[in-house]
Amino acid sequence: MKPVRPPGNDPAVCRRGPNEWRGVEHLLTDLATRLLRAPPADVERTAAWACRTLLEFFELDRFGLLVLQRNRGSVQIVLSCQAEGVPPIPQHVDIAVRYPWLTRGILSGKALGLNARDLPLEAAMDRRSCEELGILSLFVIPLLTGQDEEYILAGNAMRHERDWPRELLSRLQLAGEMIVSALRRKRLEEDFTRRAKGFPQFRRSVAQEGSASRQGLLHRHAHVEIVGQSQAIRRVLEQVEQVAATDATVLILGETGTGKELVAKAIHRLSQRSGRPLVTVNCASLPPALIESELFGREKGAYTGALTRMVGRFELANGGTLFLDEIGELPRELQPKLLRVLETGLFERLGSSTTQRTDVRILAATNLDLALAVTKGAFRSDLFYRLSVFPIHLPPLRERPEDIPLLVWHFVKSFESSMGKRITDITDESLKRLAGYHWPGNVRELRNIIERAMIITRGALLCIAPAGPASQAPSASWRLDDLERETLLRALEGTGWRIAGSGGAAATLGMKRTTLHSKMKRFGITRPSSR
Repeated sequence: MKPVRPPGNDPAVCRRGPNEWRGVEHLLTDLATRLLRAPPADVERTAAWACRTLLEFFELDRFGLLVLQRNRGSVQIVLSCQAEGVPPIPQHVDIAVRYPWLTRGILSGKALGLNARDLPLEAAMDRRSCEELGILSLFVIPLLTGQDEEYILAGNAMRHERDWPRELLSRLQLAGEMIVSALRRKRLEEDFTRRAKGFPQFRRSVAQEGSASRQGLLHRHAHVEIVGQSQAIRRVLEQVEQVAATDATVLILGETGTGKELVAKAIHRLSQRSGRPLVTVNCASLPPALIESELFGREKGAYTGALTRMVGRFELANGGTLFLDEIGELPRELQPKLLRVLETGLFERLGSSTTQRTDVRILAATNLDLALAVTKGAFRSDLFYRLSVFPIHLPPLRERPEDIPLLVWHFVKSFESSMGKRITDITDESLKRLAGYHWPGNVRELRNIIERAMIITRGALLCIAPAGPASQAPSASWRLDDLERETLLRALEGTGWRIAGSGGAAATLGMKRTTLHSKMKRFGITRPSSR
């Protein structure tokens, strides 16, 4: 797609009016949407398209994404492009030697945009290098960092000098972070695929595993409370561990009931902010009239009924993490205020003119298509791409049926102590039926089903009533009678229709022999005739 170019060819083209800045916002929204949705195989092509698009839109002469190796001072070109007739970015430049002043600025985390002739006296080597390479103006923007490397977005003007206003550098930084995150996700996917070839295939039902083996599977990822052994969940865990070490904003995407809050908790727990609070706000559960004061706080008398000063969630989360659940439901009039905090860390309490500063990491989650909401005008484009720096997609339960046995046992164990019960077995038929269901309510629905089964179960055998026909919506009639009848049948079949004695169905179900006979009569259960 050829980008919409800004009007005019003025050397100071970056001095934009409101209408032109709207074009910038539309461009960044398009970049965010494409990078967010690009499958791993298309990420490099999409990232290269993004670089070329940014170069043409802002009428740059040279533009590139570089990696600075801290221990060597050398840079590696990840992506680069240039205008027609302009030489490419030189390969194998020892940036620490050729640009020592700029290198110090990069390593300190500063975004720099200036004309070569305006470099200070202590940057004499940097100025000489610019003259040798024909660079009149340049910018360098540090991006997401790794342990031993620093990503840099760099641009040059070689035919005339340029201005680099702060607003432009901040937009370019966002674009660069989105590109880097997409490339990192691709690399993570490739690493995961390579390692996955060595993973033992999960072929046996967990119900048939020994207790020690089952516990090992359940608690392998206990530090993040996410249960599963499927490749889809392993991939999510890899992303969680990768992004937790940074302060990057994370957008957690997934259907209702997939466990988005668990992912947010895992990121916080594995981060450097784990010793500080994790504060959660559900944007859909608060009335629009109250959500502003909940987020930013209020002063006494800010509105009728505000009898005391209230500290908002941004202040409560200072130094820690703020999780904004259902971010797609945030009223549009509050979205600019949230964007301001994301970009500057500044806000005012309701009813106050005093600016407050907070240091929080933002995690957001939604089950909505935010890109679609942007096109409909329900969600701000600039907030969308600011949140989309590092998206994590949670798979629905129907796409990871191999995790269902693990989840079933996880929920069984969590209910055992509170209900005073001990379950030692689950029928194979129940597990097969659960694996064939399409789970519109995802993990939350499965948890509710297991809780109901635990309530009705009296013995050590858990029998789970049907969740509904496979690949169809669940039946509205979840009847305890159906569940109890199937539980009795499975216990009888499992004991060869032996009712009394220590190994009989009555003992297995934890009831008297006479009670079992009574229930069999009530449900019309009779032993099938032998042939």
